[in-house]
Amino acid sequence: MTVQAASNNIDESRGGAVVSGSAGTVMSKNVKGPTYKNIDGTVQTLDISQPGVPTLAIFWASWCGTCLAEIPHIKKLQQAFPRLNIVGVNVNKDPVNGLRIQQEHTLSYASISDPDLVLADRFKVRGTPGFVLLGANGELKAKTNRLSKSLRKTIAQITVAHGEG
Repeated sequence: MTVQAASNNIDESRGGAVVSGSAGTVMSKNVKGPTYKNIDGTVQTLDISQPGVPTLAIFWASWCGTCLAEIPHIKKLQQAFPRLNIVGVNVNKDPVNGLRIQQEHTLSYASISDPDLVLADRFKVRGTPGFVLLGANGELKAKTNRLSKSLRKTIAQITVAHGEG
């Protein structure tokens, strides 16, 4: 499946991935899943359909006060579940604004740049923050706009089932 956006071209085919944008084009062969451009200019491979480990995607923006308020809770979550894969999805139009927040708050997880809401649309995330929890096989386990007790409970259940805890 190829998703075309104004600033990024994300090819989600299984045999490789291409992301092209203002910083150039990155091509990967023999990768599992697509490659996404992060807000710091690096790239990461993430197969959302089968991540291999429980994965929490956090949709956020630098101008979102609630997103910033969630950061300490996300850090605690990382400590409690170190094998939970956390991926930020920054929806700022200019990734520099997201990078500034990432550096100021020393976020330990990478954030994919999604200014055209390609991933947000894929998961039907409306507004920030947004939390999408995927099981190791890519199944949707939870979707919410807060890091709630219910979401933490689901994370605990699936990470224990996956061999953590």
